[in-house]
Amino acid sequence: TGDIVTGKLDAGAANGWYIIQGNGGNFVQLALFGGGSSTFTSPSTVNAGVWSHIVVVRDVAAMQIRFYVNGVAAAPIALDTVRNVTNASAAHHGYTPFFGLSRVYAGLLDEVTWYDKALDGTEAAYLYNGGAGNAPSPALLANCVLRHSFDQYEAPIVYPNPIVADLSGNGNNATGQNIAALNLVPH
Repeated sequence: TGDIVTGKLDAGAANGWYIIQGNGGNFVQLALFGGGSSTFTSPSTVNAGVWSHIVVVRDVAAMQIRFYVNGVAAAPIALDTVRNVTNASAAHHGYTPFFGLSRVYAGLLDEVTWYDKALDGTEAAYLYNGGAGNAPSPALLANCVLRHSFDQYEAPIVYPNPIVADLSGNGNNATGQNIAALNLVPH
């Protein structure tokens, strides 16, 4: 168990996914739902209280889950089955409606981006090293389906559940839960 960082999970937890910061903040997990559920834990640890850049990849073609922490790849994990994670739910940061307020993420969050392709190690390293928090490269932008920078609070702001605008141009806005607890970091 842990706190929900980001994800897209339907209300019945039948289809979707989310990324979890584990208890104590020292590990990251990916949970997949669709015809059952699977949870994958990063072999790399994350230091609580220190900014970390996390990339989580579900590579169906290679049947792997890959975690990159601060640009460094952990050993890939075999994907047990291909789960249909597609659903019509909105993106959520810091919680998922399925769990309500029982697993709200209380850390700092910045620069959440989702892609419709499996990023490789070079792309993950670029995002950590060369990207320096800037926009993804044009090649990556072509596969960007959601980008929330939290650099500004986009209208309409309705506390405690603000709308976070999608900068990818795809209209994938998100809601945050309990914005004061999320501590989203404007630049």
